[in-house]
Amino acid sequence: SRFKVYSCTIRWDTLHSHHSYTASYSGCTWWRRATRHRPVSDDDFRPSTFAVDIPTMLLIGALLGVGVTVGAQRPTDVVSGVVSGRCDVTTFGAKGDNSTDNTAAFRTAAATCRARFPTGAVVVVPPGTYVTGPFNLSSNMTLEVMLGATMMGSTDPSVYPLVVQLPLDEAYRAPNMGNTQYQALVSAYSAVNVGITGGGTIDGAGWTWWGNLSRNASNLWAHQRPKLVEFVDCTTVTVTNVTLRDSPFWTLHPIFCTDVWLQHLNIFAPRNHGNTDGVDPDSCNNVYVADTVIDVGDDAVSVKSGLHWRTREKVAAANYLFERVTILYRNFAIGSAVDGDVRNITFRDSTIGDDAGSSPWAIKLKTDSQEGGVVDGVTFQNIRLGLITMCGSSKFVFPPSTCIPGKEKRATAISMGMGYGRLKPTNPGRLRNVVFSGIHGIGPTGDVAGWDGLPGAHIEGVTVRNVSLQQGTVWACSNVDNVTLQDISPAQQGSCASKTSR
Repeated sequence: SRFKVYSCTIRWDTLHSHHSYTASYSGCTWWRRATRHRPVSDDDFRPSTFAVDIPTMLLIGALLGVGVTVGAQRPTDVVSGVVSGRCDVTTFGAKGDNSTDNTAAFRTAAATCRARFPTGAVVVVPPGTYVTGPFNLSSNMTLEVMLGATMMGSTDPSVYPLVVQLPLDEAYRAPNMGNTQYQALVSAYSAVNVGITGGGTIDGAGWTWWGNLSRNASNLWAHQRPKLVEFVDCTTVTVTNVTLRDSPFWTLHPIFCTDVWLQHLNIFAPRNHGNTDGVDPDSCNNVYVADTVIDVGDDAVSVKSGLHWRTREKVAAANYLFERVTILYRNFAIGSAVDGDVRNITFRDSTIGDDAGSSPWAIKLKTDSQEGGVVDGVTFQNIRLGLITMCGSSKFVFPPSTCIPGKEKRATAISMGMGYGRLKPTNPGRLRNVVFSGIHGIGPTGDVAGWDGLPGAHIEGVTVRNVSLQQGTVWACSNVDNVTLQDISPAQQGSCASKTSR
């Protein structure tokens, strides 16, 4: 069916800033993705004409990151684009004094806003520092943390409800926790059209939780530490223009979600505390991450997949695009949990590591030998590497003994392995069709590549083109088939060269 609409102007300046289109009552002309698969090229966009009502038109503009002008000015939610109501948390008793426990006020604000404005609610956090425990976002809801505002996680574990530990794969690694975790500071479950924005900061007060950790026993709590932000089983998730810092555990964890848009984020945690991953999109479909700076104590980005927490069925991580991501510390990773399968992942036009020496490796693809899972179709394109070194690495994960002559060579720019955890290979996965193109910068103090398949489960199909580094010559392969190395500088040495086909 067709609907009458007001005249509108859509300006798309996210991917193609030079395009601008004007539409009348008969419909809006825009650029539509011809395919949702990654990687993206200009050929993936083609013109299409359609007619929409105003809420749908605004929704399209918001999801594409564009400005939309309609005939009448009306308050709209910056994420959903629909007519919305704003609910200031201070109206519900919240105080931004960095001491008052505002948990009840935040929960009441979210619940009331949902009830009053079911088609578009905005929970507003004005300037100030607000201590709060966990609360949930709902469908058609935006959390707007304004510039100058900080949401500070409560340091009282008793205000954090216990929920199912996700992903389920983490449970076997810490069986003492009974498959439970403290709920994330901000969560959404089975929500549609949900997001966070505003220019402010969400701080997990992680120092309280890290204080009960040690290098040899990283999980001394009775339950898993809380993540900072977690979306579970959600559709159309948007997180933009916020700073996320000092998460007790992983920072931003969308899991079992569809259509996830993460852009213009700053994600920080101390480099000397582990498990503080930056962005961990887990078992999601259609994920876009861009224009983000990450400096944390563990994987900056970690693509994961696993079994759904209710059905125990495999859910793949598929169709991810990362671009213009600056990783100051540590690395881009896939795994180790990949038993739901991983396919069609692109990481491009980005930087890993600084020139002073921070990350012990830049790219790490890791699967264990008991969970199975297939990783198929991963592309790294136009990636600048800083100084990849064990010196300056996280003391939590890497003891000072790694930064001495003879051990410093353990730093590896590109690591791929199928035996993570050194478990008995009862159900090894598969890793295949990986492309590295346009890798440049300083490089590692050790090997450029360390790729280790397993007997009977080889890494298959690795293509490397146009590599220009200042240091690093060794490309080491074990149980790897069909390797192509072209235009490598410095000239490669090591076991991968013997497997080269031209």
